Amino acid sequence: MKCGIHCLVWVLVGIGVFGLESDLLNTDVGSLGDAELIGLEEQLKAEVEKTSGLVTGVQKELDEIREESTRLEGELGGFSSKQDAQAKAKDEREKALAMAQREVEAKRDTMEKMKLHISELRSELTALSTKLTQLAEEKNEMERRYNEPSLTDVLEPRVPSWGSVPQAVYMKTIKKILPAIASFSQSARSYRDQVSRTSRFLAFLATLVIYGFVLGWLYLSIKLFNSLKGHLSISLVLFISDSFCAGFWIIILCCYLLVRSDPLYVIQERTPALFYVMQLLAISSYVCYVLLRVFVVSISMTPGSLGELISVIIVGHHYYVRVWQPAMTDSYFSATFFYYVCYAWLFSAFAYNRSQDVPLKSLILRVSASWSDLTRHVRSRL
Repeated sequence: MKCGIHCLVWVLVGIGVFGLESDLLNTDVGSLGDAELIGLEEQLKAEVEKTSGLVTGVQKELDEIREESTRLEGELGGFSSKQDAQAKAKDEREKALAMAQREVEAKRDTMEKMKLHISELRSELTALSTKLTQLAEEKNEMERRYNEPSLTDVLEPRVPSWGSVPQAVYMKTIKKILPAIASFSQSARSYRDQVSRTSRFLAFLATLVIYGFVLGWLYLSIKLFNSLKGHLSISLVLFISDSFCAGFWIIILCCYLLVRSDPLYVIQERTPALFYVMQLLAISSYVCYVLLRVFVVSISMTPGSLGELISVIIVGHHYYVRVWQPAMTDSYFSATFFYYVCYAWLFSAFAYNRSQDVPLKSLILRVSASWSDLTRHVRSRL
């Protein structure tokens, strides 16, 4: 590039000199006078100055071109350095990217291994949870059998000392009769689970009937006490109490057949607060009822009154252990249908025996006659 610029400058100078020499060659100096020589000298000076100016301008332009060339070469060198730096940075980024990809692959493999390990741990945890649940059930079963041993638990250690016939009867009962009963109970429970909507309606109906009976009997008892002021007796109070207990347990039996489960547990699940209030009232009322029985025994200690007192205490203790105490501790309870039959039969017998007393019998006959007159009057009005 520098050689090209030098050639250009010398061409321009050569053109100017060649033009000047051609003019001088064409001029005959000997034929010129002094004035013409002076003019020619002036012309030559002017041409020389013009050529000198042209050379100066060309030299200046040449210097500028050199500076521009130097600047461009510097920029080109900087650009090349930048390109080299960018290429180096690109290589470093590619290396870093490749390393990051390798790290990602390694982490991905690690995550897959961790997922597999977590799945294995979950499977082990599920198995351990199942085993723990089974152990807890076995523990609860052993505690239940220890605290409340069944007839089988009591008889099992004594079976080897029995004769062959009692052993055969016992084994047939254990292996054939009891499994059939358990299978029937399981089938009934499965059927109850299938008819959940009907069960909810029946549970609501049982709750309504039980609370309705309690409130209705309480209302009628208050009305009866108000109407019999001055005529109340211990026999009448006991008769009303026995009749209420008998009617209550008969209602419980009907609801048991209706919902195929313990109705007291059902109403506890539906209305726990109201059920607890009813249980507190029941336990306090039953204590007063037992004290009234004790008072009767203290007045006239007969075998009948003493037997009734002992029966009432046994029933109350059984109800306290099987129903009241589990209900207060939010534990599952379920008294069998047979126990409720015994309750209803016992209090029905008490009420029937109490109704055979002469004063009470006449009062019952009067109340029955008044009830008949009332119903007859209502029918005639309708």
